[in-house]
Amino acid sequence: MDCRPRIQHVCGGPLPAPLLDEAVPNHPLLIIHWSGQFGAANTLALKKANLLRADVQDPYGGKYLRDRRSGVPDGVLLHYPAIYSVYQPELDPREQFECAAWGMQQFAGVGVTCIHDNFCHPQYASAYVRLERAGKLPCRVRVYPYVKNLEVCRLYLERMQRYQDALVRLQGIKLAVDGYAMMYHVPPEHAHLAIPMHPQPLFNQIIKAIHDKGLQVDVHAVGDKGVDWTLDAFAAAAGSAAECAKRRHRIEHYCFRKLDSIRRTAEMGVPVCTQPNWIEVKADDIAEKLGQSGSETVGSTLPLKTFANEGVHVALGADVPAFPSHSPLDSIRSAMERRTGRGRYLDRSEAVTFLEALKMHTLSSAYAAFDEKDLGSLEAGKCADFVVWNNDLRTIKTTAEVMALRPVATYLAGNAVYTG
Repeated sequence: MDCRPRIQHVCGGPLPAPLLDEAVPNHPLLIIHWSGQFGAANTLALKKANLLRADVQDPYGGKYLRDRRSGVPDGVLLHYPAIYSVYQPELDPREQFECAAWGMQQFAGVGVTCIHDNFCHPQYASAYVRLERAGKLPCRVRVYPYVKNLEVCRLYLERMQRYQDALVRLQGIKLAVDGYAMMYHVPPEHAHLAIPMHPQPLFNQIIKAIHDKGLQVDVHAVGDKGVDWTLDAFAAAAGSAAECAKRRHRIEHYCFRKLDSIRRTAEMGVPVCTQPNWIEVKADDIAEKLGQSGSETVGSTLPLKTFANEGVHVALGADVPAFPSHSPLDSIRSAMERRTGRGRYLDRSEAVTFLEALKMHTLSSAYAAFDEKDLGSLEAGKCADFVVWNNDLRTIKTTAEVMALRPVATYLAGNAVYTG
């Protein structure tokens, strides 16, 4: 009998162990929320992981919610370290190769020619190299291995090779300052969702270690407080705004409009790599958690127009599997219409046009990985990476027209890697 915990991905919130026990009483069960930030385990899974103890310590960067009377973890798991302390599956080399090949073909099929993989274990990154050497890689890949703490960061920096070939390049190091959203103002009943992934001094040390090694830093920062921590750490590591701009240390997500932070981001030359689909899949949920006082905060979320007006380099992306769609068309549609999953329209002054969103998805995304001289636009001397669409993109005005677009063919270095 297979006794490994079964892993499920769900769209609802996590359920504590006793409720899961009713549904799955005889097998260890781990459920991971689609965002990747929350999980839930039944009693057998907690027992198998030796977590049914009041004296068990929260893992670094994560948290176990606990029964109020006994202090024993109740099965609700916050952030990756807590989730994967219960169970973390591993792929063998063959599975890594097959999964990477399948995933890259999905991207090519929706008109993507370059991806930035910034949640990648180094051993999994080797699958991209093997695909390239086998002539089966239909996209360019910029790799940012994820580090969970200072010790792992130093180990990676010591052992990693500066790999670069025609299609695959080690670009930098990824870490997270928060999980859900580290905000300045969070209702007390949801304060546990805004915990930092690192104590601030250690967070600063990780960023400085990466900076000193000459690599680009890529930080997952959702909340306004998380963004400010990140900007402070970039400034301390780089020593000046000019040096920071030269290194292009970047922030992933950056969901909220805080004008002083945005202006500082522009001054420091920090690219913002964000995902407009966040509006559709997460804005309603965070509106509930922030309550009435957070209505303006949520209304102006994903402030693409403000970013652009203040001179911030904004790159758009997908963030799969945390978000359900890998298609740039869904990202562009969300950037244009700003409608939540429940049909609420957010501040329309932050909407962008199709061509503005397209530039953010192409040339600005290339800039975020130092690729603007070779990728992101159709110009003499650049790589011949392009997509043939079923309509003239210069004529697209509405979201209905966006969703009617279909890639006819995707080309990488002048060679067709997908034909519809």
